[in-house]
Amino acid sequence: MKAELYLARAVQSSRDGFDVAKNVRLRTAMRGFPPILDFNFMAGIEAVCFDAFGTLMEIAAPERTWSQLLKIAPPHARKPLKWRVLRECRDISDWPKALGFPAGQLEITEIERRIHSEAQSIRTRPGMDRAWKELRERGFRLGICSNLASPYGAATLAALPDEPDATVFSYELGRAKPDPEIYAAVANELRVLPREILFVGDTKSADIDGPVRAGMRAMFVAEFESQLRKLRQTGPSPP
Repeated sequence: MKAELYLARAVQSSRDGFDVAKNVRLRTAMRGFPPILDFNFMAGIEAVCFDAFGTLMEIAAPERTWSQLLKIAPPHARKPLKWRVLRECRDISDWPKALGFPAGQLEITEIERRIHSEAQSIRTRPGMDRAWKELRERGFRLGICSNLASPYGAATLAALPDEPDATVFSYELGRAKPDPEIYAAVANELRVLPREILFVGDTKSADIDGPVRAGMRAMFVAEFESQLRKLRQTGPSPP
């Protein structure tokens, strides 16, 4: 009876073409099989959105690329560069002209080499590939939201286990965390209500405070990983 009421409520709250009822039937039907994990600590959550670097992803071979770019920029251009590089989609060679400072071709070529090297080394952090797959198998919608420079976008997506249901990168939106618009974009792409989203990250202002103000639940990645480890050690709770 409880499952039927939940299903009826889900039908009424179906939004933007996303078949919430189908998702509920899937998750309800899966209760007949041995669950991988029992996600009771995520009661009421339909989707999980991860921050990228420091949370879901890492650069295995960092080369301090942006420090090098800031080094060749004059003092008056450094603050605008820090702001704009996360909010505009540009090739690295465009930035000196966009900000009005000279840069030698050898310097730009070296920075481009470093970016390529870093992008090639992007991977999921240890254990997060498994966490992503476990969430998928339990029927959660998954998203990624990052303050990111454009040269890293494609490589970040290519390193994920599968295509996310929502991809919100600051350089595409023109807004960066903790701007409220970026969290609104997350909810819109995930096609669930903000209160049905768990945001997981490693930065208080961008990944905890910002999502909470937007009506989401939020959790530091260390706590999220701790919860998963406990579940794997103890096994699922009885039905």
